Amino acid sequence: MKSKPTEQDVQWEKKLFQETPDFNFTENVMKEIEHVEMEHGEEVAVNMEHRKRMNRRKRRGIISIAAACIILGGSLTIWSQPELKRQVMSIVSPIWEQEDEMFKNEEKMSEWFWYDDYLRSKPLGLIQYPKLKVEDKGYSFEVKQVQFDGSTLMIAVVEKGPDGKILQDPLEATLDEESIKVTDLQGNKIAKRGRTIGDLSGLSNYVFLFDDDIPDTVVVKSDTSQIAISTEDYSREKVDVDWNFEFKVDTRRGKELAIYETIQDAKYTTKDGLELDLNRFIRTVNGIRLDMDITPNAEMISKLQPGWWWDISLWYHFEAEGTDGSIGHVGDRINYSARKVEGIKYNSEQHSLWFSNIPYFETLPPDKKKLKFVLDGYSVPVKEEAEVKVQLEQGGKTNKAELKDNGDEISFTKYTYEKDEETKEDVLRINMEGITTNDLGPSDYWVALDHTGKEYKVDFEGAIGTTEGDRNLYELTGMQMLVKGYPIDAKEITIKRKVVNKVVTDVDWSVDLPSYTSLPWEKVGQE
Repeated sequence: MKSKPTEQDVQWEKKLFQETPDFNFTENVMKEIEHVEMEHGEEVAVNMEHRKRMNRRKRRGIISIAAACIILGGSLTIWSQPELKRQVMSIVSPIWEQEDEMFKNEEKMSEWFWYDDYLRSKPLGLIQYPKLKVEDKGYSFEVKQVQFDGSTLMIAVVEKGPDGKILQDPLEATLDEESIKVTDLQGNKIAKRGRTIGDLSGLSNYVFLFDDDIPDTVVVKSDTSQIAISTEDYSREKVDVDWNFEFKVDTRRGKELAIYETIQDAKYTTKDGLELDLNRFIRTVNGIRLDMDITPNAEMISKLQPGWWWDISLWYHFEAEGTDGSIGHVGDRINYSARKVEGIKYNSEQHSLWFSNIPYFETLPPDKKKLKFVLDGYSVPVKEEAEVKVQLEQGGKTNKAELKDNGDEISFTKYTYEKDEETKEDVLRINMEGITTNDLGPSDYWVALDHTGKEYKVDFEGAIGTTEGDRNLYELTGMQMLVKGYPIDAKEITIKRKVVNKVVTDVDWSVDLPSYTSLPWEKVGQE
């Protein structure tokens, strides 16, 4: 459970809304009303000249209301009075809506993964409430809130079934088919989907990361015609629904409060032929974002598995200036995967991967100066074969044959046979010992062969633990290999690894990241 706001958070809010006059308020109102269109009670034909006159009258009315608010506010600015601020913003912003009641329940919402971002974003005006709900056959999709901090668009949604229960990832299959799109007003896609973790708050979080140029207004639309639901037997069933919707998001405030930097000539090529190009750096009130292009050369492409881009992992840390001026270490390989948001997009024509990463705010706050990115290593599945022949001796013993490959030293020791409870077929279980430098996981591809060359599927059970003194070595602890259907009278078995999720730590690359003189969100309430 996340903690309640600290004293530092309280002071931060006070700083944002300190009681000083905002001399730019009238100018800001003028900027806002330039985008306001006349709303008609009925659909009628309006000629352009008449529309211009109506818009001018409406703007004058808004200015009068805003001026009255300033007078009523006295020495306090409108921004130091949240309710008054909300009323004015409801006038000058056509997309501002009353906050949903569920976000006022701090105890409930503190379980929400994005709650801390919400606390930082709300006082800055980075939250919008489209008030959109679509429902078909009892299945509903309701948008509760949208956050845009200048880099990331997060759409908080409640999805329910006919029984009123929360649905689990109903769009998991269709998101890759772009059932939800973020576009400009002309329909051009301008944002890529990001990956983030779920939570127990009952909210689904749909995250999108923007490309280079962000228009002032973006459109979120969906033409979802099918969802997936969980059944009582834990399988997934497809249901046809009509979840078509569209709403707009104003991005101007978020863009004003973000710092965008382009990084030049920050490229590195590994010994295996993987080129890394760190080219974009963004600071927002909710954290730091790094964008990188990852491109293998022709020789490396021939070794990579299809879908390699989905399984690649990067290890890196940051170095930053401390309060005393010293350069300290931020993050490490142990928590490298602790990313709030990760975005990937593969270009099949160029064999290039766009990779975007937003670390947790607690790991890398956006106010860090003299910040340096340091690569520690990476892993990627490659087609490199290695095999070992194991003699199955009497009494459940083996010849302790050892597989030595890519830094791995794995021995196959004792073995037993058992019956699969469901299929009733024989299963050969072999104990494994040794150390590995590579990731012995789902990205690996192992097979077993009998004396005729027939292949059998291989599974693993057990655990891998780190060794003392060397973070790059892992010890096999109680690891076992299972081979279903292997002949019970066999005298030997050939174990082959066809694909290794190769871990590479022989790297030497760091990049000094752009710094800053001031942060735009710290100026709020100080103008």
